[in-house]
Amino acid sequence: MMLFQMAARNQRIRLRVGNAHFETTIGSLTTVPSRIPHLLEQLNNNNDEELTLEGDPAAFRVILNFLRDGEIDLPDERDERAHEWMESILREAERLELTALCDFLLSKWSAVEGGEEAEEEERRRGMRRGARVVWRDINLRRMMSKEASLPVGLSLLDRWCAECESTVAEECIALLDRPRCEIEDCGRIREICGNGRCATVSFGFFRARFHLPLRWLQLIDEGM
Repeated sequence: MMLFQMAARNQRIRLRVGNAHFETTIGSLTTVPSRIPHLLEQLNNNNDEELTLEGDPAAFRVILNFLRDGEIDLPDERDERAHEWMESILREAERLELTALCDFLLSKWSAVEGGEEAEEEERRRGMRRGARVVWRDINLRRMMSKEASLPVGLSLLDRWCAECESTVAEECIALLDRPRCEIEDCGRIREICGNGRCATVSFGFFRARFHLPLRWLQLIDEGM
C-alpha cells in the first residue's frame, strides 16, 4: 500500500528542492493526482528523512501553495516577466505530472488575456482621425517601465512598427527628442496607422507629430 495511504494525512515531511528546504504534510502533497505519491514511496523504501527533488525552489513554493489552497494568484501584469514566471511554474508542474495545476494556470491565463483583448478593443473604439486625446498616464517613465519592449515611436531607431505592422510616416519624429512641454497638452489624432493599434498624434499648437500606441492614450472625455 502506498505511503500516503498508510500514514496519517497530517504527518509532516521535509523536502529539499535545490538549496531550499520545505516542510509540509502528506495530506497537502496528495490533494490532487500527481507523481508525488510515487516519490513519497521511494522515500519510505530508502528510509530517508528528507525528500530531495530537482527543480526551481521558487516555482515549487508556488506549487505547494496550490496543493494547499487549490489556487494561486497570478501576476497583475502580463509582461515578459510574467510569462517567464508562468513558464517556470508549468515546467515544474509538468515534471511532477500535476495536471490540475497546469489546467488551472492555462485556463486562468487564457481568460485574462481574452479579457485584455476585449478591453483593448473597447479602448480603441472611438479612436479615429481628429479625435482629441490625452496621455493615459502622464508619467511616461512609469508607462515605459511596464513595456516588454519600448514602442518604436520613442526613439525611431527603426521606421518599422511591429505593433501596428506599418512603416512610421516620415513626418513623425522621436518622442524622446522633444522637450516635455511640447507633449503635456492634449493631443489630436492625425492618422490611424496600420492595423489600428497606433496613431500619428500632435500635441497643442506644436507642429511635431509622433507615432504612438493607442493603448498609451485615452479620449479627452474618457475618465475625465
